[in-house]
Amino acid sequence: MRAARVTTPELEVRVGTEFGRLVDISATGALVRTHGALQLGYEYPLLVNSVRGPVSLAARVVRAVRLPHTQAGREEDGQQLIGLQFTQLSARAKRALQDLCVSMT
Repeated sequence: MRAARVTTPELEVRVGTEFGRLVDISATGALVRTHGALQLGYEYPLLVNSVRGPVSLAARVVRAVRLPHTQAGREEDGQQLIGLQFTQLSARAKRALQDLCVSMT
């Protein structure tokens, strides 16, 4: 059974060296939007800039979908939705995730 996902305000994130925005999050993973491609199956450090301060995690890329280009030339052009599965969670990271998931509901 999948963990419940919580839609978030678009918090800034960094996955490896790529910057992006958080789309949603759960206790086990997150969906982020980035401009750069990330390698499927690879593990990256993940930094989420929450309102209570930065949260450091490690996550594996389990899905990557390129968003279609629009004719309007919008900011979303060339972006990807990246599905991440958390692989290493410190006690502090677990608490921060729980707080983030609860505060967004």
